[in-house]
Amino acid sequence: MRPERAPASLPVRLDNESLKQVFLNLMLNALEAVGEGGRLAVAVAERRDRVEVSFQDDGPGIPAETLRQLGNPFITTKAQGSGLGLFLSRRLVRSAGGTLDIESAVGRGTTCIVRLPRGGA
Repeated sequence: MRPERAPASLPVRLDNESLKQVFLNLMLNALEAVGEGGRLAVAVAERRDRVEVSFQDDGPGIPAETLRQLGNPFITTKAQGSGLGLFLSRRLVRSAGGTLDIESAVGRGTTCIVRLPRGGA
């Protein structure tokens, strides 16, 4: 079965540069977590008055204790990370009235879900 193609345009209440920053950060985090041979799936869905974009990887997952702290400044799972990328991404999404949620299980991977209100920036 072929994946469904996303519409060419789904306007949300966040500018293009901010969207690019958020999505790039989430993709780079996932790609670093999965390493070579890992998998990252990106999906887009329309939910009533919101657009939902999910980034699902098959990496090692994040322990529950660490997961609860992710998104706070200087909390990171990376050896060379600052913890600011996810903090800033969550802040940008919230500034547009959206949410950035992270679901993870050790050994099963991580899913980051960005939910943004539909409409012009």
